Formats: sequence, structure tokens, C-alpha cells
Amino acid sequence: MAGFNFESADPDNGVVTGRKGGAIVDLTVTGVAAHSGKEPKKGRSAVLELAHQIIKAEALTDQAAGKLVNCGLVNGGTSENIIPDHAHTGIAVRFTTKQQGDELLAALQEQAAHPTVAGTTVEMKVATKIDSMDTLPGTAALLEKLQASARLLHQPVPHGKQTGGASDAGVLTAHNIPTLCALGIMGGGAHTAHEYGLVSSMFDRAALVATTIAHLD
Repeated sequence: MAGFNFESADPDNGVVTGRKGGAIVDLTVTGVAAHSGKEPKKGRSAVLELAHQIIKAEALTDQAAGKLVNCGLVNGGTSENIIPDHAHTGIAVRFTTKQQGDELLAALQEQAAHPTVAGTTVEMKVATKIDSMDTLPGTAALLEKLQASARLLHQPVPHGKQTGGASDAGVLTAHNIPTLCALGIMGGGAHTAHEYGLVSSMFDRAALVATTIAHLD
């Protein structure tokens, strides 16, 4: 069994053999509001608890291992003189393997279950998740078949590469299916105002994949 995913490709004739996975995680903290001058002892600061959560979350980052946790969106409170009873952060999680992703999400859930500021509660919700596209034992053999098809078609031979962007190819590798990705139109500037595609590459890539499928065992 083999998988082919048609994400757009860079103009370097590369084929993706592995991608990072990603998740968006929401952390919502609930505290107790109180006037910071009159009744500070009655308050339980959701913002303070969120600060603890963010520090612990970002400490999970290990760029050398391909793990990244980025708290990129923060809001909370109602006024400077009120101890805040609510706070929220949106977290981007990136990981190289499915195991890393599971470990990161479990760590975030564990810290949410044990807040630092007494009287506050933390709710963790995984808003979206895309599994990493793991490089499996059969991936190299599948790439070799694609390269053989390129030679048969007198096309430039594509090379394999790893990339950081996530894609639906992770769904296939999560089911242990060797997969190649970025087999779609070549171009550049992904997700920007100057994104472009090379129309002629659509025909070459279609012929390449069709020939590879025809020669699968």
C-alpha cells in the first residue's frame, strides 16, 4: 500500500518524505474577580495563573529535537484595578513524530490539571491537530519507484526532503502507509499575496504519479 499527497511543491523538484505535525491548543483560566485595592485577598488572578502556564508550556520547546511550543495569542482581565477572573492563550504546537505530539499534548494537559495559583482552574482544549508525516520503513523504496518513473518519462529526477509544514499526509502515515507528499503544482510564496504556481508542472507531476502507480507491486 502507498500514499500520494498533492500539496504544492517548491520549484526545486523536491518530494517530501517527512513533515512535522501541528496542533492549536486553547488554554482558558478561570479565577475570582476582586477590587485590587479594597479586597485583594478575595481575588484569584487568572492572568497570573496564565503566566505560569505559559512559562511551563514554552519550556517544553526543544528545537534540536524538532519540538516547538509557541504561545502566540494572549488576552484576559477587564481593568487595571481589578484582579482578573479570566485569561486565555492560544498555543501552536509543532512536532516531528506522532510520539512527540502525544507527549507534548499530555504534558500540557498535566500542567493544566495542576494550577499554581490556588483557587484558579485551567481548561485545555485541542482546537485542531494534524499528525506528523513520519518517514516510514517503506518510504525510501516508494521514493525510488517515483525516481525510476521520472527517468522513464525523461523528467528531472526528484529528490526527497523533510519540511516543517504540516499536511494531510500525516493521516496516511499514522496508519502506517508509506507516503510521498508535495506532488502537486510547483510554485512558491505559499499562503502569501505573492503566491504563484507553475501551470506546466501540473502535467509533469500527474504523469509522474500515474506512472509510479502503474508500476507498483
